[in-house]
Amino acid sequence: MIDAKAKDILYQIKNIKRFKIIIKNIEDSLSDIQHEIYRIQEPSCPNGGDGVKIENHPDKYFIVNDLISQEMQLIQEKNEYQTRIEKAEAYLKAVRLVCDSKELEFVSEFFDGAYYKSLSNKYGYENPYKKVIDLIKKSEKS
Repeated sequence: MIDAKAKDILYQIKNIKRFKIIIKNIEDSLSDIQHEIYRIQEPSCPNGGDGVKIENHPDKYFIVNDLISQEMQLIQEKNEYQTRIEKAEAYLKAVRLVCDSKELEFVSEFFDGAYYKSLSNKYGYENPYKKVIDLIKKSEKS
């Protein structure tokens, strides 16, 4: 395996938490869109209630279709991030399978965001980043 691929795998693994946050935000946006679609499709009276009342059926359909289009794009984006998470978690699992107990502890701390200097002092690796890249390469050979 070349360094570029190993670095890409490392990037994906380190971003699992960020990808999960993005998915949560997408789910919130989807919920908002669904609520808005429901609100627009409710029967309304032009003289009552709050907000702008849309009485013209073509306007309702246009707005709802636009919201559905946004919803479909968000669902596609969410699926892409879920696929990225699944791949990254599979890579992480493969890396953990090739580690001995010391390396396993090191990898856990590395991906939990420990400082490189403290990892270097604790585990004796001169360059923790390079060590993880080497472990990723080792996992791909297995």
